[in-house]
Formats: sequence, C-alpha cells, structure tokens
Amino acid sequence: GKISTEAVNRCCENILNVVAWAAAHRDAPGDVYDRDLKISQAAAEESFVLLKNDSGALPVTGEIALFGNGQVNTEYYPRGSGMVFVRDPVSIRDGIENCKKLKLNRHMKELYGDCLQDYGGELNPKDDFYQFVPEIADIEISAMTSRAAVIVITRGTTEGADHRTGEGDYLLSARETELIERVSEVFHAAGKTV
Repeated sequence: GKISTEAVNRCCENILNVVAWAAAHRDAPGDVYDRDLKISQAAAEESFVLLKNDSGALPVTGEIALFGNGQVNTEYYPRGSGMVFVRDPVSIRDGIENCKKLKLNRHMKELYGDCLQDYGGELNPKDDFYQFVPEIADIEISAMTSRAAVIVITRGTTEGADHRTGEGDYLLSARETELIERVSEVFHAAGKTV
C-alpha cells in the first residue's frame, strides 16, 4: 500500500510535538526520582489493607518463619522496557528484618540463603523457576520457635513473557501448592498461624 504525504506529515508533526513537549517538561532524573519517591511514600503511609481477623492472628509480633523465593527475589516492577529504576530496593525479607516487632526464624533464613546465588552457571534450585520447598523436618524445626509462617509467592513479567492464565502464573505452580500445603500442615498442627 501507499502512504499519503499528508499522513507522513501528520505523523512527523505528532512526533515533533511530543519531542518538544518532553524537552519543555524535562526534569533532572534525580529531581523526578525524588519527587516520585515522595509521592510513593505518602501513598504507602496513607494506605491500608483491611483483613478479617476472626482467629486473632493479627497483629503478628515475635519470631516468624518466612517461606518462598520471593522473600529475597522480590519483584518490584516488570522487566524489559517497562522496567523502573529502584534506587534503594528492599526485599520482603529485608523489610521484615528491619521491623522492630518481628524476628526472622534463623533456620529458614539460612535454609533459603540467597535465592539468586549463582552455582557456577547452573540454575540454583532455590530460584523462582524452581520454587524451593523445604523438607517437612526443616519446617517442623522452624515451627517450634516461630509464632507464625509467612509464605511469599511472586511473579514477574516482560515482553514476550506476559502473564498467562495457566499454572505457575495466575494459578499456583505444583511446587507453590506443595509449599503452601507443607507449611500449613506443619504450622496448623502446632497451633500456629500461616
């Protein structure tokens, strides 16, 4: 097909208008980041989640056992062209460790280690592609001293790998289901919250 000169001119004019607008409204990257950070912090401080607390599980204080690779490999944003720069990222594990009212179960922390650690170029069995599921005995050890268990499931997306409705994305993977079932069975048998 052919494109008319008028259509090409209209497209070029639109592109130049966007470039001119962007140049006129450009902030220094640090200024934009600081401004956006203030907005994000204010939104977080003014937000809340309403949960039904029939069994008195909340608030959680004391020692908790943290499960799931997402505790270390926390997804903050999409990858690829939608990626957002996070100056000071805090994983879920780091956030809990920084909370004065909570203490992480040392056994689970050591067992999960660094879920992204590279083992000589081979896939680490604890990375997100292979959700790490601790043995029952290890979960029992953590249940002895922990008041509650927290399970972290995380998802990421990028071009060519958008979210899908199947297992391991919208639905839990078999290993995620196994993790939830194991942890729930052990902690509930001990009268603890998950």
